[in-house]
Amino acid sequence: MKKYKLWKILTIVFAFLLVVMIVANVICNMYATTLNWVLGIQTSQVINPDEPGPTYFPSEFARKDSNGNSILDSNYKEQLDTEALSAAGDAIVQEVTREGIVLLKNDGALPLEKGIKVGLFGQSVNDPVTSGTGSGATGGGRDHTYYTTLTNAGLEVNEATWNFYNSGAGSGKSISLPSMHGYDENFYINEVPWSTIQSDSTYSAMIDNDTALVVFSRNGGEGFDLASGTHPLSSEQSSDGVMGRTAVDALSVKDGSLTGGNWLELNADERSVLAGLKALKDNHAIDNIVVVLNTPNAMEVDFLNPEVCGVDYGVDACLWMGPVGQSGLAALGQVLTGYNGDEQFSPSGRLVDTYAYDNLREPSLYNYGESEYTNYEADYRSTADSQDGQQHLNQKYYTVYREGIYVGYRYHETRYEDYVFGQGNPTKAEAYDYSQVIGYSFGHGLSYTTFEYSDFAVTDNNDGTLTATVTVTNTGDWAGKEVVELYAQAPYTDYDRENGIEKSSVELVGYDKTALLAPGESEEVTISVDKSQLTSYDSNNAKTYIMDEGDYYLTFGNGAHDALNAIIGERENVEGLTAIEERIVSASDPVNYSGSGRVFHWTEEFDDETYSTSSVTGAEITNQFDFADINKYSGRGDNSVEYVSRSDWMGTFDVTSLETMKATTVQLSMTDQMFEELTNTWYEPAADASDYAMPTMGASNGLTLAMFVGVPRDGSIELTDDAGVVHTYTWDDLFDQMTYTEMANLVLRGQHTTAEVVSVGKPSTQDENGPSGFNVTFGGGNVGSGTAHAAPVLRASTWNQELVQRVGELIGEDGRASNRNGIYGPAANTHRNAYGGRNFEYYSEDPFISSTIGASECIGIQSKGLIVYEKHFALNDGETHREGVGVWANEQTIREIYLEAFRGIMSADQGNAHATMSGFNRIGTRWCGASTELMNNVLRGEWGFDGFVATDMDNCNNGVLCTGYMYAPTAITGGTDIYDGAGNRANHNRETQLRAYRDDPYVMTKLREAAERIVYTVGQSAAMNGMSPDAIVRSITPWWEATLIAVTVVFGVLTLASVAMWVLNATHVIAFPKPKKDREAAGNDSAGKE
Repeated sequence: MKKYKLWKILTIVFAFLLVVMIVANVICNMYATTLNWVLGIQTSQVINPDEPGPTYFPSEFARKDSNGNSILDSNYKEQLDTEALSAAGDAIVQEVTREGIVLLKNDGALPLEKGIKVGLFGQSVNDPVTSGTGSGATGGGRDHTYYTTLTNAGLEVNEATWNFYNSGAGSGKSISLPSMHGYDENFYINEVPWSTIQSDSTYSAMIDNDTALVVFSRNGGEGFDLASGTHPLSSEQSSDGVMGRTAVDALSVKDGSLTGGNWLELNADERSVLAGLKALKDNHAIDNIVVVLNTPNAMEVDFLNPEVCGVDYGVDACLWMGPVGQSGLAALGQVLTGYNGDEQFSPSGRLVDTYAYDNLREPSLYNYGESEYTNYEADYRSTADSQDGQQHLNQKYYTVYREGIYVGYRYHETRYEDYVFGQGNPTKAEAYDYSQVIGYSFGHGLSYTTFEYSDFAVTDNNDGTLTATVTVTNTGDWAGKEVVELYAQAPYTDYDRENGIEKSSVELVGYDKTALLAPGESEEVTISVDKSQLTSYDSNNAKTYIMDEGDYYLTFGNGAHDALNAIIGERENVEGLTAIEERIVSASDPVNYSGSGRVFHWTEEFDDETYSTSSVTGAEITNQFDFADINKYSGRGDNSVEYVSRSDWMGTFDVTSLETMKATTVQLSMTDQMFEELTNTWYEPAADASDYAMPTMGASNGLTLAMFVGVPRDGSIELTDDAGVVHTYTWDDLFDQMTYTEMANLVLRGQHTTAEVVSVGKPSTQDENGPSGFNVTFGGGNVGSGTAHAAPVLRASTWNQELVQRVGELIGEDGRASNRNGIYGPAANTHRNAYGGRNFEYYSEDPFISSTIGASECIGIQSKGLIVYEKHFALNDGETHREGVGVWANEQTIREIYLEAFRGIMSADQGNAHATMSGFNRIGTRWCGASTELMNNVLRGEWGFDGFVATDMDNCNNGVLCTGYMYAPTAITGGTDIYDGAGNRANHNRETQLRAYRDDPYVMTKLREAAERIVYTVGQSAAMNGMSPDAIVRSITPWWEATLIAVTVVFGVLTLASVAMWVLNATHVIAFPKPKKDREAAGNDSAGKE
């Protein structure tokens, strides 16, 4: 009986474990792509029958044998000297930070003299911002602190203040942000007020300093935008009972020291620190107050101007420093003293965003963040829930780019010029005063030395380009680099007013950076300007790019404002305009130009033909996005938008008060057509879909991808058979070998990978999050495996394309070292305003900076054989409700601002990125990844892009990432090629969605084209290093899968065995011997009977 019970228990236990393992197998196989990414597992193996193939992309860090040949690993890849690579990465992070830090203000306090005593103040001294949060977050700052950066630069750090913030009463404080999807979480500044400092027992030692260095920091991250306190719904909740992120008021409610919930202004505690230090300065206890703004987002700088904030905080100097990566903080002490070792240098960074006294004067803020179609809940919610319980989360939110092209300096400088000339109903004097709104213009930056510009000359090359030259001379007594910034103005004409075309008064069109110039040294700088930068997109009449008739101006400046002031003066001379002198606001540090002719003037004739075709492909350029403009959308109903216009500033953006600005928020209602197009399964075949034939699949042509390395897409190869006959094969012959199963697996299961395609000899590859390198902390990240680079916003602030290209090269080398073949980055979305959660990942408010810096980085990365996934294409410029949010904008805005930021990076004749990641957002009602207008007509048709398009994360995560709208047939026919997802049933049944069209020639042709683009791109990458033309690729079972199978089999066998033993015992098939005492008892019974 006891044996029977034992086998019964064992049967139950083993059966339970067997069920657990079966379930584990099912779940793990559903998420196999994710597991392989997290664990860094390749799912294919390359076997070279003979010798390894060539190394198409050699590494500069490859280890060499005694003969100077690269040492290969078991996968035929070069072994790298990771120590040398790490050292190079560390050095480039510090160099970028040295050149990217921007000196905003300096009243003679900087550079600091070595040996002086510096007191560090502010809770951020113990918590430097090295990266933003989310999928782009990187590893920390290693051993670099504010203490070490100052001491290494020869400064004495006040031990009392350092200990106060690190281990004393001021310790344990830091800024606090919501988590990636913490919709109900808040922002906290957590500054230590001056009263706490004063009451500390070490106070007298803490204030014993020559200079006080105060650090204020802010940060942002993926999944949320920052609180501005401006949203009209700030006192309300959404229909889900969740407070909108831009409406968070926790800063005033819980922090107790900030009114209005504006994350980017100094709160009362921070201001108390400045006030306390000012009192010490007034009493001659300290000599100077220096502020460091360690932030990727443009903080309000009113505290630097007593006339604006009403209080004199006595700040003598202020530096901006973006997220510094793993070692960039080491450069701060060097910048403060002006020495890198024994080499003298000056700050040379320039702002890539406008820094305002009052961020709330930005027109985009009032149509940013939380906006819900007014009638959605009442009219459409129940229907949506009946279709998909989570569909409403990606349907009901929208944002309107009502500001049009007037983003950042384009708005402020244009309104300023119109105010100066008294045109365009600019505003009442008391309502708009540039001097009270803007602290430091885009492009501003100071130096420790002075520079003189001379001999400015511009040549029209009669080929659509201008060549500008200028001589820059260091006239000061300190070595330094200078950024030459070229700005242009195109005329704002009656034609523009009549046809709804907007023009910025000034636009960046070129720049370059000098070498390090010693005092007295000069350099001639030459910059080429493409006249296409001066065109405007006419979406209403010509429906293409036009060159307006009229006067054009080109000049240089220390920022956009300085350049515009020079243009204003020239316009008075050329056009006879009269500026209202009392309205002119001088630049904080204008360029010193020696001689006449600082502004080049010329005229153009009206031209709507030259720029109406692509210079890359010859394709016609015409309207593609009428459906994204609510005024032109066919199903708009009663909805309309009045965009901001310089023809009527006050009528379109009244800045009289916060309430008049809030009144510009656009309220849209949903229509039946919108709702139909917003359903998850919305699919509309192309008009010519019936003309397609089923593509060939599964052919046996005996070709491999390695045979086509270096062969252009329209090229061919020749092979000789055993009979000596020469055969010509094209890429299509190779692609004919792919099967449906292989193509579907390749396209649907692309989470940080591209799957192997055995039939064509394509190996599997792995990709990683960016854009700040491979030392990422998210998901399957590789902390410690590569350099954590300075954030993109800091890289852009160097205005040094050569330096950023070198960053790209080292990112590429890190990818090689960590066995990655692609990086999700760079990212070129626009800083639409200062409150973007991922502004740290993006370069700038200006598309030209984003495009040129991004192109340089892209070229660097891809030179090492890695694939750049430029992201998030396009108009994914905010984080609030990014999953499916409908972005409404007119075509001029889309093209001139948001697509222009990507064009230089992705165009075949410039950066030539080999892949792109689309955004979560919709453009109007169409998910951007399924917009054939965006992906096929513009990206491929106009820009000549020949790579592949990936989705952003395809998932359904407890109502957070609800991407059901990425419907497979719509995505694949709309221009998307691969899903960043596991491709399983939990992820919206993509396999089922696609399989339903298995016999549809149109969808299958588009699936084939998607697979072709992926295979072709991988075939031109470092993934092919070491593969010979006859190499064999075979799929391999990951160790975790083999382990699961083995353990499942073991438990299966044990379960069967225990069941058998249980059954045998239960039916007494096996007679077990009785225990001894039972046998003796039985014997006694027998004896008695006898």
